Amino acid sequence: MDSLRHVPAGSGRSASASASGSGFSDLAPQIQQQLYRRLGGMGLLYAGAWAANFLYHRTLHPPEAIEIEFNWNLVTGVCIAAGIALYLACRRQGIPPRHFPNVAMAVEVLGGIGIQLGYFHWLQNGEVILRVIAETLGMGAGNVMPDLVQPLDAVGLRLLYSEGVTWVSVWLLTFPLMVPMPMLRTVVATLLTAATAPAILALGAYVNGVPESTGTWAIAY
Repeated sequence: MDSLRHVPAGSGRSASASASGSGFSDLAPQIQQQLYRRLGGMGLLYAGAWAANFLYHRTLHPPEAIEIEFNWNLVTGVCIAAGIALYLACRRQGIPPRHFPNVAMAVEVLGGIGIQLGYFHWLQNGEVILRVIAETLGMGAGNVMPDLVQPLDAVGLRLLYSEGVTWVSVWLLTFPLMVPMPMLRTVVATLLTAATAPAILALGAYVNGVPESTGTWAIAY
């Protein structure tokens, strides 16, 4: 990005200025406009992905079929609204150039938090799934521990596990490609975004408690 910097001759500004908030202000107007469009596009993509995810799960797994409804509507609404608001702000270039780098970093980290909030009740969700499995197999909801969890745990098997790659990984890989920042900012924002996954899981376990049926596999998860 330093090669794209528009610096008046004889200004004495070094390439290290890109690490500061003033670095964005030194870019050529065309480059600034492109970065505004890219950040706004990420906001629109974020909102669209949340809307698609909401519709997908409501179509295939309606609340009355699977009892996993923990403030999901609120989280979805906030994330969609935030993505659209970011798009509109960038479209009007309403973010002051001197604040753009900090806003971009905040968007990446907060976006990761928003995605991971879907796992805030992960242990309670697992408890519901175990109860459904037990009832389906004719064990009864009251026999989850002795008839399901303990026998599986005795042979080293578990039903509570992370399925695939978290969407936070996709977000933290995509964002720097679309909205490039200086190396230091990119590293810091990426590490903070990656930390949202274990942080939300730990916070959820602390705030909501650890059910007996899923506590056996919580650490392994």
